[in-house]
Amino acid sequence: MKRSSLNLKNEINKKLSKDKRLESGVYILARDAFNKAKQKLLNTFLEHPVTKELKEGASASSSHGLPSGNLFGFIGFENNADPVSQLEKSLRSLDINIFRKRSVQSQISWSFKINLPTMEEFYSMAPMPWAQGMSWLREMEGKGIPNLAQYMNVESEHSRSTAGIETSREGSSYLKIAYIKPMIQQFKEDVNKIQTRIISIK
Repeated sequence: MKRSSLNLKNEINKKLSKDKRLESGVYILARDAFNKAKQKLLNTFLEHPVTKELKEGASASSSHGLPSGNLFGFIGFENNADPVSQLEKSLRSLDINIFRKRSVQSQISWSFKINLPTMEEFYSMAPMPWAQGMSWLREMEGKGIPNLAQYMNVESEHSRSTAGIETSREGSSYLKIAYIKPMIQQFKEDVNKIQTRIISIK
């Protein structure tokens, strides 16, 4: 009796695995869940104070504890730079690839892969404007960008951004801000909630 029951389950499973409507439904559900997670990530990125401040450029106001000026001038970007453009482009290009279903005993499942860059790849999209091989993103989310105490917001033709210069004041501190890492961690948690096992025949 048990053997007959198992054979019946397998037969049903085979038929379901060939059902194109089922497969189409799975793809729609998975992509919809992914798109919601992606949009949430993009919204968080675009609304983040760091993104807004760097997009606004040298004239932006700051909310990061700088003695004066803003993050754009503190890091030292060229006046016409768009420091977050590559990060935004990468997040907008995220996509999901749903693989062929897999049948194991009484269960049908699908798996998926997302083209999410590694943190090292994100760092490479945010080069330090005055130091080749360094990343302002890595420094800011790591030990912090140094020389906060030496930064002063004085408009100067000698400044790359025309929004700040270094001074000879004594002391040193670091500007450290959590930015991309928490967003990516939350995105990973969101996409991991996508239910890959669609049907289970008991």
